Amino acid sequence: MFPIIAITLIAITGMVLLRLQGSQWREKVSELEENRRYERQEWYEERKHLLDRIQAASFQEFKTAELRLAKVEKGEQPKQQFYLE
Repeated sequence: MFPIIAITLIAITGMVLLRLQGSQWREKVSELEENRRYERQEWYEERKHLLDRIQAASFQEFKTAELRLAKVEKGEQPKQQFYLE
């Protein structure tokens, strides 16, 4: 009788431990996936910035576009530009 109870208790304890490890494993995997998404988004933004900089006709044009974008994100209205002829 005692060996059957001991084996049953060991089996139940093992199942509980595996269940706990499984939930910890899922938490760790989801944390790693979230970190990967964050790093990928950072990489994408850095790549976009570099491509914009490379494709601009001049550094001044690039900086002007960058400043306009920053103003739009802040909610400021871009000023109308006047050109002298």
